[in-house]
Amino acid sequence: MTLLRKIMDAAISSDQPISDLLRNCKVLAVRIGSQDLSQWVERELNGYPDKESLPDYRIVTTQSAGDFSGPFGSGLKNAPIPLLSIPEEYHEFVSQAYLSDPVSVYMDLLGKEDGTLRVRWNPNITAVVGRKIYQNMNCMVAWQLLPRGALVGIVDAVRNRVLNFALELEKMNPDAGEKSGEAGVVSEKVVSHVFHTTVYGNVGNIASGNQSVSQSAEIKVAQGDIAALRSQLMGLGFGKGDVDGLQTAIVEDSKNGKKEIGAATWGWIGGALAKAGQGAVKLSASTASSVLSKMIAQYLGF
Repeated sequence: MTLLRKIMDAAISSDQPISDLLRNCKVLAVRIGSQDLSQWVERELNGYPDKESLPDYRIVTTQSAGDFSGPFGSGLKNAPIPLLSIPEEYHEFVSQAYLSDPVSVYMDLLGKEDGTLRVRWNPNITAVVGRKIYQNMNCMVAWQLLPRGALVGIVDAVRNRVLNFALELEKMNPDAGEKSGEAGVVSEKVVSHVFHTTVYGNVGNIASGNQSVSQSAEIKVAQGDIAALRSQLMGLGFGKGDVDGLQTAIVEDSKNGKKEIGAATWGWIGGALAKAGQGAVKLSASTASSVLSKMIAQYLGF
């Protein structure tokens, strides 16, 4: 079984420890030379350094509650804290949970806790706003209410992103990550774009970030229809020389007799990604890899 297949099987199976899945991804990152994947895996395993580095699936909107004391022994337990009672400059601190711990921490919590989890407020925030929430009462302790589903969402997000990345990489080269010389090589630029598309990005529209284009990612090229392939590419802004270069690369790769996108074609895609990054074609850098590989795969019949 290839490393990619092992990773995909582990991502699909909820019985496979997520830390083991990520360690296999770390091996893959080293073998394919992906710093992006390596850093993401390291942070999922050991935690994120600050909230600015958190991916969107680790930022959760929450509600808050607290315990309050009042005059003559009065008080409130587990009372909801309306956001409108909090000065606006503190809204982010009390309504957004930034979950930066290693993903294994959340797996452990899911195994021990039921229902809603609590994330305590910073005591400094409680001291500043504690008397402004309920009249004649002081907040002694407050916490964010974190639904259990939010932790499930983080774990699922990691598994889904790993699976999507591995699937896209396998489509490019089934031997990617194997110790088999050139057979396992995928362009560094291509890997980077696939990573950002599947882990951080959105491939819903091929023109994402480009206001001048509104084409859908539903590319249709019939197997062996070189005229359609050339037309699609030129419609995306590639010149005749670019398209001729791809046709030459495909012919060169066909000589190895394998049903896959070959090294010469991936070299062409790497150059196309650079054009996308410079804004020279009607594709955004974040979606170019997915769109072009899909288009070429359709032409090749797989």
